[in-house]
Amino acid sequence: MQARRILASCLILLGLASAVQAQERRVHRGPQRGVARTVDTRNLPSLGAIRTSYGYGRQRYARRSHAPRRIWVPASYEFVLRPVFEPGHFERVWVEPVFETRYDPCGRPRQVQVCDGYWKDVFVPGRKISKRVRVFRPGHYRTASRR
Repeated sequence: MQARRILASCLILLGLASAVQAQERRVHRGPQRGVARTVDTRNLPSLGAIRTSYGYGRQRYARRSHAPRRIWVPASYEFVLRPVFEPGHFERVWVEPVFETRYDPCGRPRQVQVCDGYWKDVFVPGRKISKRVRVFRPGHYRTASRR
């Protein structure tokens, strides 16, 4: 059945070349029943379709294939978000001095510094961020559907 359809399609394409000269062409493919095929080129429907008839009165429309339409898209710059890994680093942090409230023998409160303030190096781990980058897109062709 598949081979029959492929052969019929090939015969249609071959028949189209000579269909310009003849208005109607009848193709016979042997003694089998219902295999006679008619390609009617007089009343072609719109959109480039070909009306075909497979014996027993069945009809279907086969669409002509066209090369895809190509549209030139000019070169341009555009901004895109790219994932970037920011490596870990050390930061210097000031640690405040520690004060404590103590009471003297008379019961009066006094602020006493327990330890001095100091600088401490803290490691900040790496992280993944999205960075906005300007990218050059070269000109190219884009295929568009024909409607």
